[in-house]
Amino acid sequence: MAGPGFSYEVERVRPEDVRDELLRLWRENLKLGVPPDEKFRWLYRDAPLPADSVFVLRARSADGRTELVGANGVAVRRFQLGAATGRAGISGDLAVDAAHRGLLPALRLVREVNAFALSDFDVTYGFPNKKAEGVMVRGGFRVLGKTARYARVLRHASYAVRLKEREGVPKLLLRAAEHPALVRVGSAGVDLARLSMSAPAVARALSRHRLVWETRFDERFDGLWERARGEYEIVGERTSAFLAWRCPSPEVATLVRRSGELAAYAVVERDPRTRAVHVRDLFGHKRDLGALLDLLLPALWRRGAVSVSLRLLGAPDVVTLLEERGFERRAESRTAVVQAGRDSGGDRLEESKRWHLFDVDEDT
Repeated sequence: MAGPGFSYEVERVRPEDVRDELLRLWRENLKLGVPPDEKFRWLYRDAPLPADSVFVLRARSADGRTELVGANGVAVRRFQLGAATGRAGISGDLAVDAAHRGLLPALRLVREVNAFALSDFDVTYGFPNKKAEGVMVRGGFRVLGKTARYARVLRHASYAVRLKEREGVPKLLLRAAEHPALVRVGSAGVDLARLSMSAPAVARALSRHRLVWETRFDERFDGLWERARGEYEIVGERTSAFLAWRCPSPEVATLVRRSGELAAYAVVERDPRTRAVHVRDLFGHKRDLGALLDLLLPALWRRGAVSVSLRLLGAPDVVTLLEERGFERRAESRTAVVQAGRDSGGDRLEESKRWHLFDVDEDT
């Protein structure tokens, strides 16, 4: 167990040198969603800026034997920080073996990562789980805020069956929901009525743009990144190389001006079972994001989507656009922590309203 009988030390090492031990730690302590070896290759070999180090926690027993019992990685990303570009670290994959999960061993590991972040990055952030959040804050990170999920129903019939699970639903509506034919007809009317309300906005968007679906990222995305990044205070790199690595099998709704220039895009992911769509990234010239949403919603409805949602942190201008188009905030959230670099003008980097953070900016 952690505590008497063990001493601990933290070491910064090359990921390849501890690959097998890392895979074992991840396998036994984290919920990855992909096989550990795939994550290792994706993070430490295929990334546009592969991390060259990982912090490991070693435990030494009273008889002198040592073993690797914990680790914390720091991925590397390029960020636009105000008028300048900089490097951001993403603290992730904090894992400690169950027998060594006392506060002090994990805290020692996080403090070493924090010291490294202060000196080597302009800003470092992460998305700890509930168990790790307190340790990271004690280790020097600050809470940046909580991600928010916004959703809009596109086909109401699919949600009628869930009415019984909700409190406060009128009895008349519950009885209506028990008749499938009535639900289909009534829901279709609601769907069309909501979409028709946005018809003037759609017409305005179509007068200047068109929506084109793409399945790859090319040099046009590099051009958009260069043109639009200065409109954001804090935003992670959106080059074609980064997007192709982060979204290897993309479905991308691109907003194209009449001149043929790429103005904005949304990376979407479909759930074939539920027909729900999730927007993994939304970026472009800020003046064009509203038009992108105006054309995206009816396009997704025509493609059979029952709902659309996205998760973000900060981006108050995007939140306003979503609320104007009928999106509602859901209860789900995830805490983000941050640490400004020693020479990077800390306070502004620790204000969530300045960030434009989406799923593609996370470490998974």
